[in-house]
Amino acid sequence: MLTSMTGFGQAREERDGLNCSVEVRSVNNRFLKVVSKLPDSHGSLELDIEKAVKEKIGRGTVYITFHLRRLACESTYQINTEVLRVYLGQLADLGVDRSQIVGSLLTLPGVVNEPTEEKDPQQDWALMSETLRQALERLLNMRRDEGAAMHRELQDASGRVAGELDAIGEHATRTAEAYRNRLLERVGNLLKDRGVTVAESDLIREVSIFADRADITEEVTRLKSHLRQFDEIMRSQANVGRKLEFVVQEMHREANTIGSKANDIAISRRVVEMKNEIERIREIIQNVE
Repeated sequence: MLTSMTGFGQAREERDGLNCSVEVRSVNNRFLKVVSKLPDSHGSLELDIEKAVKEKIGRGTVYITFHLRRLACESTYQINTEVLRVYLGQLADLGVDRSQIVGSLLTLPGVVNEPTEEKDPQQDWALMSETLRQALERLLNMRRDEGAAMHRELQDASGRVAGELDAIGEHATRTAEAYRNRLLERVGNLLKDRGVTVAESDLIREVSIFADRADITEEVTRLKSHLRQFDEIMRSQANVGRKLEFVVQEMHREANTIGSKANDIAISRRVVEMKNEIERIREIIQNVE
C-alpha cells in the first residue's frame, strides 16, 4: 500500500514533574531529512530523535518540535527580596499605595526566582521518546490514509492510460490500409488525365515503407509492460516512490515515441490524452514515500 510523504501528528505526556509535548509534520523530499527543534539543554538528543524517526519513515522532510516544561512545586519558587525592595522603594518615591499592588509586584522581572535545577537530558529521554513515538504514529496514520486515496487515484489514471493504449493498438492495425487508400486516391487524382497507371509493386513498396516507419507495435507492447509493472509496484511494500518515478519516466518516453511515429490524427489525439494522464500520475507520485 502506498504511503504519502505529507502528514501531521502531535502528542502530550506528563511524568515525574515534566510535561512534554511534540508536534511532527512532514513534507515531500527525495531523501529523508530530520529537522528537530528542542530546548538548548536537550540538544544532545538530536541523534536519538533522528534514529527514532528513521525507524518509522523512509523519505520526506520531517519537522519535529519539542516543548518541555518542569512542573515544580510551590516550595521551589523563591522571592528575591533585594529586587522586591528596589521596586517598593521606587513606588514609595512615586507616592503609590503599595498595599494595593503587591500581587502585581510578583509578576515583575526578577522578583520570583524559578527553579533552575539542571538535569541530564538522558533522564528525560524515556518520556520524550514515548511522546515522540505517539506523535509519529499519528503522523503515519495520516500518511497512510492519504496514501490510500493516492492509490485509488493512480489506479484510475493508469486504467485510463491502458484504455487509450488499447484503442491506439486497435486503430494502428488499420493505419497502413488507410494510408494505402489515401495514396491510391491522391495518385489517381494526379494521373487520371495523363493516361498513366501506377504499378502494384510500386504501391506495395511505398505502403511497406510507411508501415515500417509508422509501426508502433513494439512501443505499445513496452508501454503495456510498464503499466503492469506500475500496478505490481503499487501493490508491493512501502517506500516505492522512487521505483514508480522511474517507471513513469519510461511510460512517458514510450508515449512520446508513439506520438512521433504514428502518422495518424486519431492516434495523435489519443496520445495527447494518454500523456495527460501520465503527467497526472507523475504529479501524484511526487508525494509517494
